[in-house]
Amino acid sequence: LHRQAFAETALRTYLERSGAPAEKAKLLPDIEACVRAHLHEILMPSWSSQGVWRTYVRFVANRRMNRIMETTKNKLGSPDRLA
Repeated sequence: LHRQAFAETALRTYLERSGAPAEKAKLLPDIEACVRAHLHEILMPSWSSQGVWRTYVRFVANRRMNRIMETTKNKLGSPDRLA
């Protein structure tokens, strides 16, 4: 959960320093695509015990990333939050 908190803080800080809210909204799909590609690359599944574990970790990481992205998108909806 420390890594999740770090990721949320890093994303929020990056977006706060970005331009207008419309620009921030455009960045989110790119950020999400990069994160998904990174997770896929570092957690390649296999049928070994380590591969099964990585599949589980990837599942959990995807759920957490979805939650972070949804929270961020909701905050972008209110201009005073990330303006």
